[in-house]
Amino acid sequence: MRLDGDRALASFELACRTTVPTLPRPRAHPRDPEPTRQRILDAAETLFAERGFEATRLREVAAAAKVHHALVLHYFESKQGLLRAVLARAIGAISMRAFEVLGTARSLEELIDRQVELTVDHFARNRNLLRIVHGASRWPGSPAYAVCMDVARRLVWPLLEATSAALERFQREGLARADVDPRRLVVVALGAIAHVFHEEHFLGAFLGADVRSDEALAEHRRVCCLLLRAAVRAPQATCETDATGSGTGGVAR
Repeated sequence: MRLDGDRALASFELACRTTVPTLPRPRAHPRDPEPTRQRILDAAETLFAERGFEATRLREVAAAAKVHHALVLHYFESKQGLLRAVLARAIGAISMRAFEVLGTARSLEELIDRQVELTVDHFARNRNLLRIVHGASRWPGSPAYAVCMDVARRLVWPLLEATSAALERFQREGLARADVDPRRLVVVALGAIAHVFHEEHFLGAFLGADVRSDEALAEHRRVCCLLLRAAVRAPQATCETDATGSGTGGVAR
């Protein structure tokens, strides 16, 4: 089922409130539990990325976070609940910022440029996210796969639907090419931006550079913006933009 932009945002905001249930503060521990909770999430994210979900035990997470095993269960209830919280933390922040871009971008070019910058920076900082999702996606039917799909439905798909709806509006206005399904455009754009981080060692060796270095990230952003602008703009809009030099002005042509 497709969602328009407003419904997608409402769905995302509801998901943010329900994906990871807020547990009551334990009365026996009056100190702020958030630092401990974040330490557990940090340890779990690292171990899930390095070893995989199935091979990671909750006691290992507790040891890495320097907390008692019972605290992990208190905050997250189960290993699946812990994985859900790890993914929601990583994905929730970028999703909210991306919705803000959708609501404030004044042109197709600005939308592309800002979403590319946001997504590149997110994947550059969140090294473990793609590893965790890739590991879970190899085993459909596994508990980790089920958690990833549930988080995706709640936090990722509403954003993708809203982005597709924005592209549909640009298509109706004659600014974006109308011969391609906007949902397909979103998928191709996401792959172009994210794949280099998924295969960072192999592609970094080909490029002869660390794909996460400041110089490589700047070039990746620039090339993605150039290619996606050219791929998405309607032919007439492309000619007019080239003639007038309009756009955000942040990308070299």
